[in-house]
Amino acid sequence: MSSNKVTTPSPANETDKVSSSFSAKKAKYSWEMLPQEPPKTDDLPPQYKDRTIVVREVRKEWCSVGKIVNMDKRVKRMDKSDSGVEKIRNKFYALVRPEEKEEEFDSPEFDKCTPEGYTEKVVEPLSDDEKQEATRKIKAAKGGIKVDGTNFHLVWREIAGYERLVLDDKTNDQTGGRVVCTFEDCFKYLGTSGVAPFCSAHRSHWEYVVSDYEDKGSITPIFFHSITPFTYENEEKKAERASTALNKAISTGTDLTPWDCYAKEFTDAKLPPPTYTEIPGRRRYFTTEQEANKVYAARQYVTLLRKLVPATSTFRYLNKNVALPNGAETAVLEEMKNWGMQIGISKYLDRESRASLPYPFGKEREGKQVASSMVVAKEHGVLYVVSNPHINYFGKTLTGDKLHEIKNQNDTVAKYSLMEGNLPWELIPLSSCPVDELEANEAHLHLANSFADLLRIHQQFVSDPPYTSPEGSTPFDAYPICLNKFTNAKYFDDTSFTKINQFMLKRYGVEIYIGPTY
Repeated sequence: MSSNKVTTPSPANETDKVSSSFSAKKAKYSWEMLPQEPPKTDDLPPQYKDRTIVVREVRKEWCSVGKIVNMDKRVKRMDKSDSGVEKIRNKFYALVRPEEKEEEFDSPEFDKCTPEGYTEKVVEPLSDDEKQEATRKIKAAKGGIKVDGTNFHLVWREIAGYERLVLDDKTNDQTGGRVVCTFEDCFKYLGTSGVAPFCSAHRSHWEYVVSDYEDKGSITPIFFHSITPFTYENEEKKAERASTALNKAISTGTDLTPWDCYAKEFTDAKLPPPTYTEIPGRRRYFTTEQEANKVYAARQYVTLLRKLVPATSTFRYLNKNVALPNGAETAVLEEMKNWGMQIGISKYLDRESRASLPYPFGKEREGKQVASSMVVAKEHGVLYVVSNPHINYFGKTLTGDKLHEIKNQNDTVAKYSLMEGNLPWELIPLSSCPVDELEANEAHLHLANSFADLLRIHQQFVSDPPYTSPEGSTPFDAYPICLNKFTNAKYFDDTSFTKINQFMLKRYGVEIYIGPTY
């Protein structure tokens, strides 16, 4: 079992002093980029001269960071485990809103799917008057109101000195049962109490915290990032509750978290367990999940960039699953500033000049080969890009068929295809490579895709004949966003940046500069 000691948490009024932490980090890690010649930009086309990260003011729904924290999924899991919530809600609503019979379509043109032109019915929450009327009916019902599909009844009784709506299987019991939370549209009954607010979700205030940690006992600098939601009763308890939540997120004892995997190395070697310590000045609080995820993604991303550039020393980063900072340009710029870093374009080649350049990720596609014809079972897989004027998504396949089908609800491209305003896309094979190199090569393409997004580089992946573009434009006029959400840090080493730049020159016609601010 690993040690879970952390430093005293940063006071709340220090959470926004991000730049002040740089000197502390620099002193501890002694990490600095080696000096580089500033890129010569005189020969660059006007649109790429002095180009750095472009903050796009308008972002569509499909452009979002990879979510490490996703409270929507958390709530859905809670509701699924507490399956009685929906049954209680339905019965409570039915007391004042008689169930309406759905309109049936006899026409053979309609099937069980929602017909075009019809939308899923949206149920408006009960008004205060409706809630009061439903409560009156429950009070008046001798023995309470049975909840359909269960052995329970809704009854009105005194709990802990308060009269409350209660779920119980014994209607004549005047003391037992579970309090049902009637705040907003909740209806939870597990973990509730008679004191208002009734459930944990309404008793506490949810916020989000991001911080950085290190193993001070290691000779080689070892560090990682952590993010988690937490609740607190008041400002005095905020830092304490955040620390508790961070500790639980960092070490679960199941070898699943980055820290637990690292600590297991010590256990396996029969060595004393390591101790993690919070890096001073790096804790930040957020009121929204979206902003927390953006800053977390930016910190992960810049850490990955730091591994790519020549520096005075090395470090080990424990996080493997790195969120790509789609739509988090401002947070990336802020984090790069902390480290004195800059990203830009240092070279440009036109299509004719780059045609003969080597391709770094396997055997490049020939002619109009389809993905399935490039696969060699158990030996070679295929790298590809899904593209249209909106998006680029880089992926891999071992079969070459049945990719990104709409029925796959967890597929990133399939989700895009269901979003309002989406455009048809095409899948373009890029190359084939040995199976044992496939995931590493894919990870490098993820980073190339992110560079193209952040630097707002023109679309380069268009078939012949091209796909349809918005009226008055061509496919090459577009600046697609990165649809990939994550990459894996374990596949990057000191050769990675050279390979990525080979790909950027070959396919985008640009070379990327990452180095000290000039």
